[in-house]
Amino acid sequence: LSATEQACRYVDAWLGGLTRPLVTLTVRQQDTHPDRNSDLGEWRRFAAWLEGGNRYAVWIDDTHVALGNGRGYAELSPDLRLALYERAGMNLIGNNGPQMLLQFSTANYLCFGQALTSEWAKHFKTFHALSVGDQLPWAHDRQRLVYKPDTFENLVEEYQW
Repeated sequence: LSATEQACRYVDAWLGGLTRPLVTLTVRQQDTHPDRNSDLGEWRRFAAWLEGGNRYAVWIDDTHVALGNGRGYAELSPDLRLALYERAGMNLIGNNGPQMLLQFSTANYLCFGQALTSEWAKHFKTFHALSVGDQLPWAHDRQRLVYKPDTFENLVEEYQW
């Protein structure tokens, strides 16, 4: 998958003359399977750590959260979201649907919270033919599934990998 040229132009215009490395943080906040939700406090702490290290962190919420806060352009448009992901040096994402955009693109990513429970490990094996620790066979060296919870320490450790 690739973003359209127009979506890339929109994102480039929005980013303007950004000189710091861009990192996206996509979090999950759903009522269904709340055990898969992102630990927002840990992600906020990580965002502050990134900013302190001269990185530019862009927060992408679940669509219903973004719209409730009067935002939602990247959340609503897969094309704009993918363009933003393609422009980022790294994309960190919780265990949610938009990770599929990353997994079928060339953008760099770290997908957290994969198969953390026996139920989800079984789901991974049944529907994705992946065991805990496996990576997607087409992924490049800056694309990884992370089978760890989204603690601050894990976010930092995996980002620095």
